Amino acid sequence: MGATARPAAHLFRVSRLFSRRAQGGGAAETPRDPRCVPPPLPYLRHLLDRLAGQGRESGDARGGAARVPRARGGSPVNQDILAAIGAPAGFTLSDLNDGLVLANRGGEVRYYVRNSSAGFEVTRAERSEDERFGMATAHEEHVHRYLTIELGSSIRFGPELAPIWLPHMPDDLAPGFALEVEGPRATLSANGVVHGTFSHDPHMAPAVEFSWVAALPVDGLLQSFLDEKGEPFLARWLVEA
Repeated sequence: MGATARPAAHLFRVSRLFSRRAQGGGAAETPRDPRCVPPPLPYLRHLLDRLAGQGRESGDARGGAARVPRARGGSPVNQDILAAIGAPAGFTLSDLNDGLVLANRGGEVRYYVRNSSAGFEVTRAERSEDERFGMATAHEEHVHRYLTIELGSSIRFGPELAPIWLPHMPDDLAPGFALEVEGPRATLSANGVVHGTFSHDPHMAPAVEFSWVAALPVDGLLQSFLDEKGEPFLARWLVEA
């Protein structure tokens, strides 16, 4: 689906929600937090170059064999790639006994990555609340893509870039994808291939957002959130003032 005109009031509500999404619920009027400022550009260029190279080594969403280091808890997700995704959003990566965690400074917002029966599972927690299911997938690169779009608002919040609003309503699925909703979860598939299961809200469906980036290279997706105009892949969904 292309970028469709929305009423101005609705755009304002959504941009507020988007800018709050990975900030732990803080109000949009909160002054810019210097802890969320991305690292210097040469360092980010190095991260993106490393991300591109390691992404090719780690296999792809079609099931290529992944040659990746294992965390102490046994999670086979590439730690360097997760660290590269978290860095410009102000998130750091740590080992757990049973996986990995990406957390912002102070640990108020945390994303946990663990092995699961599906392959990989990502959960999210804020402050002292219990973890909530985010997504499960058999594909490592889908974990990278999911976390990139989850942290996208934080990446753009620091340098005060205009938000990027991916389609999010159930009727806004990318062409070729199907969504099977069962209670608070939804399974995303295309051409008979299951891409993953996601938490589901009829007003903000992460699976729908994901359908638009499922085939994008992870380094290019991250670069798009870092770029003022959302280039090379997300410019069509830039929310201009």
